[in-house]
Amino acid sequence: MFGIELSVLAAFIATSFALIISPGPDTLVILRHAINGGRGPGLAAVGGVQLGLVVHTSLSVAGISLIIASTPVLLQGVAVIGAGYLAWIWMQN
Repeated sequence: MFGIELSVLAAFIATSFALIISPGPDTLVILRHAINGGRGPGLAAVGGVQLGLVVHTSLSVAGISLIIASTPVLLQGVAVIGAGYLAWIWMQN
């Protein structure tokens, strides 16, 4: 089947399934806000995570991610802005 051994395909499917069902850092952020603040902050965290995913996916589809990744100055700028934002969030707590 397409030159792929069945055992390799089975291992790929099993690994993919394990990665898909395991919670990621966004799930932990949502849980933290929901546990500490209740329903409102939990739903706000869900909205923030989903908005971030929509923006990232939209930019990827538009090809912006490729442009940023292939231009070192832009990539460094995005990294610095992201680090600054994370530091600001951390200082708020």
